[in-house]
Amino acid sequence: MNKINSSGADIDLFNVYNFFCRQFKYMLAIFIVVLVFGLVYAFTRPTLFLSSSNITIGKSVSLDSNSKSLLDSPQAIAYRYSGDVNVTPVKDTDIVKISSLARSNIQSEKNVRVVIDEIMHNQGEIYKEQEKKLIKYIEIFRIDNSINEKFSNLLHVASTSSSARATDIVTNVLPYSGKIRVNIAIAILLGFFLALLAGFVRDCKRIKKEQVLIKN
Repeated sequence: MNKINSSGADIDLFNVYNFFCRQFKYMLAIFIVVLVFGLVYAFTRPTLFLSSSNITIGKSVSLDSNSKSLLDSPQAIAYRYSGDVNVTPVKDTDIVKISSLARSNIQSEKNVRVVIDEIMHNQGEIYKEQEKKLIKYIEIFRIDNSINEKFSNLLHVASTSSSARATDIVTNVLPYSGKIRVNIAIAILLGFFLALLAGFVRDCKRIKKEQVLIKN
């Protein structure tokens, strides 16, 4: 039984070897053609510019519990402002990353700046409204001296609140769209796959043709 299995394996390997011997030049030609087209595509990709900035969401004051909370959630900001730019919450932080990819560094930076200004403006308006409410509460506590402890706690929490802050915009140059290695790897894999497929199809046609000739 083992001898039979061994013989079958030898036959399979022999058939595979013969297949590659018969179709090697044809498959090599297919591989080279696909690879050349892939390389031309990879090296003609335009240079892109990736601009990015981080915004730290401001902290507000909860007047009911004297606790700190964010002016807005990172997920809500990402949902609201994503569009021409990518707005991504940084996991387990109060930071959102804003990035834009464009063929011009001026355009990519402009896209990021527009969203930053919009977020900062809206965050600033929320912060101002909460600040006005806080001032009213502080005035009330100042009048009533019997709740100085409450007043002190409120001032402490207020001192730790903040409006949103944005980092400087950083722009990186991405030659060949930043995907030269990926595109070359895809070209190689695609060329290898298409070469095998073309060789297999060609060999099947050859076998069928031989079978027809034998029958005749």
